[in-house]
Amino acid sequence: MNWRPKPILLGLFAFSLFLVFAAVALARETTGDDYGATFGNLWSDVAETSCETTDLNCLTINTATSMENFLFTQIVGVEYDNVTKGVTAAMIDGEWDRGLAAATGRLLGSVYANPPSVHLAGYFQEKLSNNILNSPAQATVGTDFLNSILNFWERMRDLAYGLFLIIMVSIGLMIILRREIAPRVVISFTNALPKIVIGLALITFSFPLIGLAVDVGLVFGSELVKNTLVPPGINLEKAGEAKSAADASSQFTTKAIGVTLDGLAGDIFGAFVGLIAGVIFGAAFVLISILAILRLLLSYAKILLATIFSPLVILIGTLPGQEGVLSSLTKNILVNVLTFPAVLFFLLLGSFFLQTQGGINVFPDNSGAAGLVAQSSKLFSPQIAASILALISALFAWKAPSMIEAAFEVGGKPRGKK
Repeated sequence: MNWRPKPILLGLFAFSLFLVFAAVALARETTGDDYGATFGNLWSDVAETSCETTDLNCLTINTATSMENFLFTQIVGVEYDNVTKGVTAAMIDGEWDRGLAAATGRLLGSVYANPPSVHLAGYFQEKLSNNILNSPAQATVGTDFLNSILNFWERMRDLAYGLFLIIMVSIGLMIILRREIAPRVVISFTNALPKIVIGLALITFSFPLIGLAVDVGLVFGSELVKNTLVPPGINLEKAGEAKSAADASSQFTTKAIGVTLDGLAGDIFGAFVGLIAGVIFGAAFVLISILAILRLLLSYAKILLATIFSPLVILIGTLPGQEGVLSSLTKNILVNVLTFPAVLFFLLLGSFFLQTQGGINVFPDNSGAAGLVAQSSKLFSPQIAASILALISALFAWKAPSMIEAAFEVGGKPRGKK
């Protein structure tokens, strides 16, 4: 299914406005408690605490506000009236653990904390652990998941060896009979032997070769991106057992929503703007993060499947006229491996915008009508500008796998071509 971000975001925006359009007339020019103790006085600024059963206007306003507040609570993990500076500070510092935003961040971080168990070092440790110096009972190197993947690969490798014998006999007969596979394609000893030797070598070492690609492209690439772009505000000391790249990526969603709420606190439109913007920005960040997670999990699964079935794919690639199969396998592995550092790059780029919000000023001179509007409303604050840039970066993070596929010409024909 081809997801398009623009209709989704526009739909969320229109739905939020539809729910609270009746509350606009009652929104008062207030700063609540000026973000001192709570985020705003929702039920005094927008709605009413109680309504007469015959007051349809009041009931509509309260129902719409309650629905918005419910969505806000599910996303952030706390009711709108209970948002404090401590809450937004915890979100910005990566210490918030409530709501869909925090859950999405933890899931995103877990993808980087647990990369595909296909590693060069793990392969050699597993092979060398059961030798003359180590009994099978002592050979405990590697996780159970790595062992299961390695066992599946070994079975496919043995099957490929058996089929290779049949193919070698068939190629030998073709050489003797000088059989033509296609016009101007004749099987001979000189062009068949190199393919057989290279094919056997690739089948034998396909697991460690893919493991090397995963180590260099995914693990090392993600750490390289993190060390290059990680902003000072990302808390890497609380990663625990998770990798630092995983810790940095897990904080993106809550940090973005926290910066947005901090920028909207005390706006002249009162609780109305904070509630609407909180739902819109929060839903957008959570939705895009979930879509990015799905793309990462898809690449994760493709790497594992490519590793398990690589011996059979390589076997097919050694057949006459099937030279493009090996090239396609290599491209697919590279695309899926590079997806992880590419997504992390855009997530950390968004975190960089959120961290350096002090350098963003929409109207630096505050002159003219636009400057007066910028001074009167926090909708034009550096925090909101940073949140918008972070949202754009999140969209690019979601589309990064497609951009890599287009660069390697993998995943179908490019648009515009028939």
